[in-house]
Amino acid sequence: MLEAARRGMRIVLLVATAGEASKSVKRLGVTPQEMASMRKKEMQECADLLGIGLASEGGCIVEASYPAPIH
Repeated sequence: MLEAARRGMRIVLLVATAGEASKSVKRLGVTPQEMASMRKKEMQECADLLGIGLASEGGCIVEASYPAPIH
């Protein structure tokens, strides 16, 4: 994926939910909203590690591009 992004290809990361319905909610003792926030942070960190950066974070689609946009 990183090589494709470096070549200028558009990378789109699609997730079904923000994680609010995770089975981990009860085990971790957090609210669905807190879980969604945690998952969004994890998604950002993953995108940063891949060097693709998040260009959008709306709904369930997270678009990424290279080089990573400056926030």
